[in-house]
Amino acid sequence: FSAASSSTSGGATRLAEPPSVVFTFAAPTVLSMVRVWNYNRSRAYASRGARRIRMTLDRKVIFEGEIRKAPGSLRHAAACAEPIVFTTDRGLLQRLATSFTKQHAAVPESKVVAPSGNAAREYRSDASLVLDRPPTGKVRPSSPDVGKDKEDARKQTPPLSKARRALEGFEGVIGKTVMLVIEENWGDPHYVGLTGLVLLGKGLKPLGDPLRLSAFPRDINTIPGHSGDTRTLDKLTDGHHVTTDDNHMWLAPKLQPPNPHDQETPRQFVQVALPSKQQLLGLRVWNYNKSHKDAKRGVKKCRVIIDGKDYSPKGGQVFRRAPGSTEYDFGQVVR
Repeated sequence: FSAASSSTSGGATRLAEPPSVVFTFAAPTVLSMVRVWNYNRSRAYASRGARRIRMTLDRKVIFEGEIRKAPGSLRHAAACAEPIVFTTDRGLLQRLATSFTKQHAAVPESKVVAPSGNAAREYRSDASLVLDRPPTGKVRPSSPDVGKDKEDARKQTPPLSKARRALEGFEGVIGKTVMLVIEENWGDPHYVGLTGLVLLGKGLKPLGDPLRLSAFPRDINTIPGHSGDTRTLDKLTDGHHVTTDDNHMWLAPKLQPPNPHDQETPRQFVQVALPSKQQLLGLRVWNYNKSHKDAKRGVKKCRVIIDGKDYSPKGGQVFRRAPGSTEYDFGQVVR
């Protein structure tokens, strides 16, 4: 599965209806985990990979959310494989993790096998992308009509170069305030919550600047007659994110979804404000993880608003449901 050649990566032409892959077992089978390797031909072509998927078992939805983008190289492909877990059995989870570690240990640079065919032009020995460009002789002006030669050179430059330039030129969003407008949770009728939230800056590194948090409703203590609950807003940034201890989680009463035609309807949100505008490349979120049952209190769908502008994908940003255990880091990076 850790391949970097188009001959071993599945692909489908974009259609009006979403493409699907169907696996049919010969007999009823128990699933504990599904692991997904995304499209990995190169760093530029990795953008062809699936981003949001819906997985069904006998027509019942068992997973819906985002999966990781492949790195476009062999050395770190295994680390970017997306595990979707359907069990809380600690012994079984440990065996799965041990087996995967043995089978997909990091590939040393000297052991990377260069792809063949068309893919070979796109990689150096470290499996990073080499820009495919026209021979120098075709680019250098060979006549007094310099403008015409430049135009010819642009026509001869393959699409890959353009895609790579766009990829390297992406610098994120300059902003100060990030708001998550919560539209739906994973099924709990009364509460919604999160375990952790981190803003990511250059290099997808956490922003260490002091953050000012606000929310509506602020937390569960806004319920009349309820006070002293530790599941407050400050827990989102206390650093304890891979946990089932709800003393390190935020919880609030769930509001009814806002009416899109009624501007007066209050919106449920969590907001993070930086002291000044900074480069934002994404955020990392850990959903509500008290237990497998209470994980349905986690946020399922929201809108990501930066300085008043909506940067959400069509239909809203989907957060994965937390596993209700701490066998692995269930944090999700959203860019």
